Amino acid sequence: MADDRVSRRDMFGRLGLSRIRERFDAEMPDALAAQAREAAKRPSEPAWAAWDVPPPEDSERFTRAAAEALVEACGVKADERVLDWGCGQGEVALAAARRGAQVTAVDFAAGPLERAWDLAEEEHLEVEWLEQDGLDLLLGNSWFDRSLSGFGVIWSSDVPAAVRELFRVTRPGGTVGFTTWSTRGFLGEVLRVVREHDLLPAGSSPAAWGWDEGLRQDFAPYAATIGVETRDLELRLEDDDALWDLVAQSAAPAARGLAELPAEDRERVEGEIRALVHDSGVVTARFLEVVAEVPAV
Repeated sequence: MADDRVSRRDMFGRLGLSRIRERFDAEMPDALAAQAREAAKRPSEPAWAAWDVPPPEDSERFTRAAAEALVEACGVKADERVLDWGCGQGEVALAAARRGAQVTAVDFAAGPLERAWDLAEEEHLEVEWLEQDGLDLLLGNSWFDRSLSGFGVIWSSDVPAAVRELFRVTRPGGTVGFTTWSTRGFLGEVLRVVREHDLLPAGSSPAAWGWDEGLRQDFAPYAATIGVETRDLELRLEDDDALWDLVAQSAAPAARGLAELPAEDRERVEGEIRALVHDSGVVTARFLEVVAEVPAV
């Protein structure tokens, strides 16, 4: 994909944005293009480093299955323009690219983007990877047919702004779809524990979209129709390492907050989370799959 002399950070930043500029030239105003050039010069925010963690195999298997289900539910087809917002290691982007879609994937953390790049190269899939702020996307209005997010938008520091951006860049009659943890599943319970101990960063509220009615209320101003499906996937946690790997991958900011606690407090919170795991080691990862249609003009 790139000359060996060009760094991957360059590809995600300066060169990645220039390639997008070429593709979106007719759609992107000069002022927006200037913002894109400036954004390419900015380093990653240190606060975003919470997501720069290697993907545990068990949770990777789960998120891959959830991504495939989301892409199927949103009806992604070959040659459609698809956005993966908060792409992480690229499960949704890769699932869409396997269907022949023209995929752009955006995330603010360089580490997951590099892993996503590797996975795309292994499968010989073409994806535009961009390192930028999802709350202020440097992309044109109504460009994408489908704008998706696999457990990404729920961690935004400003969820309403993230929702506005997803709908802004999606064409009339297009689809916005994402997955979010249910408050009733295992990871919803984990989030309840960490929230009770104030371990989530300011502005982050993933539980707000963990129930059907809350989702419908938040999306009503933007969507013509909203569909919410509950899905379950079972995971077997063989040991403590598997448990903490799952938490780190699925709720990295919470895992980071847990790690920063004094030892005694950390042990107490870890004990509460361990108590959520059945003796068999099997947990049910319940999540909501949301598909919203953008109003036609």
